[in-house]
This record gives sequence, C-alpha cells and structure tokens, in this order.
Amino acid sequence: MLIFILTSAWRALGRHRLRAALTMLGIAIGIAAVIAMVSLGQGAHQAVVNELESMGNNLLYVEAGNRVVQGVSTARDSMTYENVVAVRKDCPAVAMASPHVNFRSQVITDGRNWNTQIRGIDPEFQRIRNWPVVEGIFLPPSSMTSAA
Repeated sequence: MLIFILTSAWRALGRHRLRAALTMLGIAIGIAAVIAMVSLGQGAHQAVVNELESMGNNLLYVEAGNRVVQGVSTARDSMTYENVVAVRKDCPAVAMASPHVNFRSQVITDGRNWNTQIRGIDPEFQRIRNWPVVEGIFLPPSSMTSAA
C-alpha cells in the first residue's frame, strides 16, 4: 500500500512539474521569511538588552535644583558636591553616587558649530553607567574638590 501511494505521488509530481516547483519555491520562501523574522526579533531583543545594561544596574537618578518649565525656573540649585559626599558616607544602601552638571552650549571648531549638551561628571559616573572612556581621561577627585 505504501509503495502504491509513493508511486502515485511521484507520477503526479512528474505530470505537474511547474506546480511542484512553484510549491517548493513557496515553501522555501516561507521558511526563509520565518527565519529572517526570528533573527530580526532576536537582534532587536539583544539591542534593547545592551541599551538597558549600558544604563547601569539598579540606577536611581535624583535631581534637585533648577528646572525650567516653559521658560520659567521652578527651583534654585540646592545640591552641592558636599551633599554627594555625605550620601556616599552616610547612606550604606547607596553603592555609588555621582554629581553632575548638565547644560547646553554652542561649540565652535574649524569653522563649524553645534548646539550641544555638555555634562560635567566625576569618575564614579563612568562605573555607574558602564560607559567606557573613548578619548581623554576622567579628572581625579582632587580636581573636583579644589574646583580645578
């Protein structure tokens, strides 16, 4: 019985070669599309995971001070470097803390200019955010405490 079924199927394929070829082509395209979509999904997943890992683990961002909402300042600068040192010293639940200064400015070089973000941070910020130094160095803590 099995031999009869296989012989009959082989004859049908032989009689309808174009139909068989198009069916096999459709199956191959469908499998390739599924593989491509799964690969794209895995790549996108890994990109999101890498982005989240670059933010740092258990990151809590606390900002106190001047906030401008629709052109109006809502508070005064109130945190100092000494506050960050106190948090590092007196809060055992805080593994790392880093102060920062953040503002926008016009940068001009070689006849070109950009309005860019400028951020002043201390070396601990690099470890908090898992950011490697691409060019240059972080200033030592002594430079920060002396405002050098």
